[in-house]
Amino acid sequence: MPTLSSSPVEALGRRHPDLLAERPAGNDLPGSSGGRATKRTRLGLIMLTVALTAGPSIGAPASAETTLEKISRTGTLTIGARTGSPPFGFINDKKEWVGFSIDLVEQAIVPGLAKKLGKPIKIEKKESTPATRIPLLLASAVDLLAETMTDTPERRKQVDFSITFFLTGAQFLVKKGSPITGLESVGTKRVAVVRGTTSARLIRQKLPTASIWSPQRRCTARWA
Repeated sequence: MPTLSSSPVEALGRRHPDLLAERPAGNDLPGSSGGRATKRTRLGLIMLTVALTAGPSIGAPASAETTLEKISRTGTLTIGARTGSPPFGFINDKKEWVGFSIDLVEQAIVPGLAKKLGKPIKIEKKESTPATRIPLLLASAVDLLAETMTDTPERRKQVDFSITFFLTGAQFLVKKGSPITGLESVGTKRVAVVRGTTSARLIRQKLPTASIWSPQRRCTARWA
């Protein structure tokens, strides 16, 4: 199934292996959520429109319509996006659902689709979280994921990724003056880490004695 996401802008289908760029997945803290931002970024955005020509969803019968056929029939591209992950997807002070990942869809994907299909295409947004994004995609509730998501071998068994355009790391956020200065000083303290993320998996591996709390949204953890 084509996806759009990105730590990754996620998408290119397995039917377009020549369009996929290989890059290592982050497995350390600080962790990697993508690859280098290079001149390939612009090309990658163009490639994402091509990804929508991929075939039926994984496991779907041969007669099922493709994602591109569905978009052509409905005139709508349904995307999964975050509401509390600035700058990629968030609700601003004007109560508008905006963000960099959403901009990529609006400015690069939709115009390409409209040109290819010869008709106007509108965007429908559905909220996705780290815990719900892959299920939403596999259930065809969304056509693309427009959000941050680390590219890992485990996830590639279920979804496909575009080339990476965003590289980041993982850090602790603590109150000023906190005695926590690194992994070794956490001990049995309570740690908030968003559910369904690679950071949650790594924290559990590296801090087996910590008390883990896993909210669905980053903003919930920040203000807890």
